[in-house]
Amino acid sequence: MEKAAKGKKISGSALEKMDIDKILESVREKINSSGDKNLIESLQKNVLEMEMKGLKFARGLDFNNSEIKDFKIENNTIYFPFTAIAGIGEKLAEKIIAYRQEKGQITNN
Repeated sequence: MEKAAKGKKISGSALEKMDIDKILESVREKINSSGDKNLIESLQKNVLEMEMKGLKFARGLDFNNSEIKDFKIENNTIYFPFTAIAGIGEKLAEKIIAYRQEKGQITNN
């Protein structure tokens, strides 16, 4: 998998390969650098509780459902926001959303 360098933009093909493990690793790195290791345990507990309630996490970003900064829940699935990925800023996220609003569903074809 491609790793996003700190502060650098990543391409659409790299985004497609990213999954929840990559997102969680990014969160872990930020938490470890901040020194708050209890936060990881708290996040893991929250994830388990959500799964027990029937919620699931989308695998990585969903170009058709992810929002700019907010998590979205639809059909018992939690979608990560674009800005949850290191290197994706609000401006790029806005462009992606504008594109999908103009063109409709984004596919891998």
